[in-house]
Amino acid sequence: MITIAMLTFKEMVRRRILLVTIVLAVIFLSIYGVGVHYGYRDMASHSGSMRSGAGKSFWASFSATALLFLFLRPCFMWLCC
Repeated sequence: MITIAMLTFKEMVRRRILLVTIVLAVIFLSIYGVGVHYGYRDMASHSGSMRSGAGKSFWASFSATALLFLFLRPCFMWLCC
């Protein structure tokens, strides 16, 4: 199993798939971070304080999305194998 994983990794590096994947992930996370930043700033300007219900719900949904990703990721790992 480790041999297959190593050969797959070498093939990804050889075909530059890994590089493209990393670049696209950085672009996605950058765009997502900009969206979160401006969404937070917009909600803060409308609600007066982020301690209000709108601010709490914003961060609750953001945190729930991150936790859902972390906990469900192992459930879908079998799709890769």
